[in-house]
Amino acid sequence: MQFNIPLRNFKVKFNKFIQSVDPKHKLLVHCSAGIGRSGCFCVIDSMLRLRDYQLREKLLKTVLEMRNQRIGMVQTFDQYKFCFEFLKKSSSPSNN
Repeated sequence: MQFNIPLRNFKVKFNKFIQSVDPKHKLLVHCSAGIGRSGCFCVIDSMLRLRDYQLREKLLKTVLEMRNQRIGMVQTFDQYKFCFEFLKKSSSPSNN
């Protein structure tokens, strides 16, 4: 990722932002290419909304489904790993 926010702080900021968005409105997310950081945001948001805890299988499936809609979503292994670590920490009982 191109930002160095500790994962715990990012989780708090991410959750505050998502909660501040009116669910009646659509959310537009875009970084420079619209696939790396934006892809991470979209994957994390989708999986948190689903609250699906089969993380390893579902993360790959979600990324591949999003890549069918936008080629290159979650561009790098580091971005994929960031999504995995974020979701892993978000799904543990002590972090909810």
